[in-house]
Amino acid sequence: GSQDAADDVNGITVAGIGTSGALEGHRDGSTTAIALLSYRGNIVQTGAINVESLALANGGSITLTHPSNHVANLAVSQQGEAHNLAFTNNGNVAIARLLRSGLYDMSGIDTDGDVTFNVTGAITTAGGVYGPRIVANRLTMYTTGGIGSTNNALLTTAAQLSAINTAGGGSTAPIHIANVNNSAYTEALVVKQAVQVAGIGGNRGAVIIDNTGGMVIAAAPFPAPPNGVYGVKTTS
Repeated sequence: GSQDAADDVNGITVAGIGTSGALEGHRDGSTTAIALLSYRGNIVQTGAINVESLALANGGSITLTHPSNHVANLAVSQQGEAHNLAFTNNGNVAIARLLRSGLYDMSGIDTDGDVTFNVTGAITTAGGVYGPRIVANRLTMYTTGGIGSTNNALLTTAAQLSAINTAGGGSTAPIHIANVNNSAYTEALVVKQAVQVAGIGGNRGAVIIDNTGGMVIAAAPFPAPPNGVYGVKTTS
């Protein structure tokens, strides 16, 4: 694909990317990075993406929510407030800087719209405290292995935050986020949810939000949801 207006790539549909399966989805086993580049339209999928590093760029929406996606490193460049990113991953994923000389250079996730993650595993920042950020309006993350880590926060620049980690077996994986307010949308971060949900065996993970700028905890919804997933809560 291409991000250039002259090429006018109008969306991408991924039939699947892996080392086996449909011919159009074959990649050589030594290929560790894939870039999906579009100028406009939508990037969607009908089959799973299995690759170590995935770079995405588009002037439209990106919806990659196949439950069998397996990506270790992710970077996204996206334009337009009405254009959102939704990504599902079966395994840990790190927000990374991905580049190929003369083709693309993407650092973290940079979008004018909303970002929604559904990850069976953890979301972390590659590079630790010096790593790239997730920049978004509303950021929503569902995980089972934590957000950030004990030693390194997930780096974000968001106007609204929802972070739900559901874990059991006595997990101590934290929700650990270092945010800088996204002043393009608000003067204060609105934390809608930052909740550790207990699975079988209990969840002992902490919630840590280190915010630069004002921060507001959203009011509890009425009626309150029966699962208690609102506000800032741990079960430890």
